[in-house]
Amino acid sequence: MNFEFLIEPTNPSVFFGYFDILLFLIVIGFNVLIWKTDLMKNAGCLTTLSVAVVLLLVFPLASMKVELYNVYRKYTVVDGYELVYIWLRIPLWWAIGLCEMIVFARLVRAKYDN
Repeated sequence: MNFEFLIEPTNPSVFFGYFDILLFLIVIGFNVLIWKTDLMKNAGCLTTLSVAVVLLLVFPLASMKVELYNVYRKYTVVDGYELVYIWLRIPLWWAIGLCEMIVFARLVRAKYDN
């Protein structure tokens, strides 16, 4: 099986590469795991803080690093202006992370209030 498509740089108009989709699937899997196992019932501040750090710092930086590696692996001459779209991944992941935390917190609160 050929996995060459996984190491292709993303089109600047797409914003999401294959690695970002993989990270997003990890977030969805984490949400399903927590929802099914009632792990959020005993979650405290440290758990919430670690999820926030992962969603708002680790995922965007990992996404940028993988994309930069793919771009420099494919092209010999890279103009910095062509890589501006990579910086837009940080606010995009912040928006995804904040929406995920707000929506999931409301769902968990509604689940345990009943």
